[in-house]
Amino acid sequence: MLLANRVQPLIRYEIPDVVTVAPEPCPCGRTLTRLAAVHGRSEDLLSPRGVTVHPLQFAGLAANADIREFQVFQHGDRLTLHVVLGDRAAGAQTTHDVRKQLATRLRVRGVDRTRPHRCPG
Repeated sequence: MLLANRVQPLIRYEIPDVVTVAPEPCPCGRTLTRLAAVHGRSEDLLSPRGVTVHPLQFAGLAANADIREFQVFQHGDRLTLHVVLGDRAAGAQTTHDVRKQLATRLRVRGVDRTRPHRCPG
């Protein structure tokens, strides 16, 4: 048996991505399922102080028009969030709002201590 088909090659593999499926049909008329967003790998979990935090807790940052990009790092029991604000963001107010939003979301999931820290630059 050969794993070859010149007409329609088919290779099956698993991609453990967390996605949002687009609810509306494609304007071009295709009937295939479409993705609205790819949120990340389902296996990429953070565990500060033994509490499991899924990266989707940070998905709201991607939807925030004031945030150009962000990264979350785990160092032992500590999570560090790096945020790059957009050119039109109200710096101090946006930073305050993001910290408050994330602290609330993490507290609900069991991460009880959050501490703001501003990096130079």
